[in-house]
Amino acid sequence: MEQTTTHVIGINPEELTERIVERLVKRINRLAKNKNPESTPNYFTREEISKKLNVSCVTLYRWEKRGILKRRKIGGKIYYKLEEIEAILEQSIS
Repeated sequence: MEQTTTHVIGINPEELTERIVERLVKRINRLAKNKNPESTPNYFTREEISKKLNVSCVTLYRWEKRGILKRRKIGGKIYYKLEEIEAILEQSIS
């Protein structure tokens, strides 16, 4: 994955966090609208969640270590519940 550097000028950390969370919530909501609830799996792999949220797997790992995100290990693979991620994101903006 190619890394890029983005410089943010004139914004404090709280505003940056709020903007990031808002974008993530919009993406999740857009994805949820395009899926039939009956066909949506409960668990997603680290790679799937990273693509859905447009964050790196390293970011997900950091969120796990900080206690922001809860992972489940099933058959040697890491999984996340989309509902829990959505709840965390909703709490972040309220």
